[in-house]
Amino acid sequence: MRWMKNILVVFCLFFASPGLGKQIIPAWNYYLYPPFITEHKQGLVYQFINQLNLYSDKQYKFRLKNIGKKSVDKRLAQGRQGIVLFVNEQWMESSENIYLWSEPIMKGENVLISNIANRVEYNDLSSLAGLRLGGIFGRQYKGLNGLVKNKLITRYDVSTEQDLLNLLVYRRVDIINMPRLVSEKLIQQLDLGHQVYVSSKPLYRFTRNILITNELPHIKKHINQFILTLKEEPDWKTQL
Repeated sequence: MRWMKNILVVFCLFFASPGLGKQIIPAWNYYLYPPFITEHKQGLVYQFINQLNLYSDKQYKFRLKNIGKKSVDKRLAQGRQGIVLFVNEQWMESSENIYLWSEPIMKGENVLISNIANRVEYNDLSSLAGLRLGGIFGRQYKGLNGLVKNKLITRYDVSTEQDLLNLLVYRRVDIINMPRLVSEKLIQQLDLGHQVYVSSKPLYRFTRNILITNELPHIKKHINQFILTLKEEPDWKTQL
């Protein structure tokens, strides 16, 4: 009977070995609004993760977790390993020294939005002096942070992008800025096209990448290979 117990132990250890099954990789997303997340677990985030898991097959399982930005920052500060979806190195503190980065997934640009009754056409940062800026708590805004610090513009913060648009509609601020991808969906969804004006010149352009924590270099290589396949997907070609 002892030999049977030994076989059973070996059998259990064999199938319990983490290297023999899929490696589970947490995939954190803090974009909790369209077009990243829509109703019934749809949107760009789910589309990306579903395709990535199909590509990964038996090797990896990317487990999506939709949480707030502060929760993502906390996990990273704790040294937890995983990936963060659709971010840029400039948005993540000390990222150049700590994290790995994938190739770009898509291109984007931030646009300046104003109330249609008091249009603001963006030319350069100096043209925004004296205006009231609406922002999201904890969010950093490239270029605009310096104007706020030097008291050239005044910033008022709210919790969500929808609240931000409401600030603008009710003229409590003069300008807000959002990624064009987000603003177009929200303006359409909230039927605000006749109440807001989007400046023709973008505030700045950027790329969206995947942040990969530093103990997962093999995941960086895997994701970059997957991104190459995305370039052949019709739904992603316009984003890349």
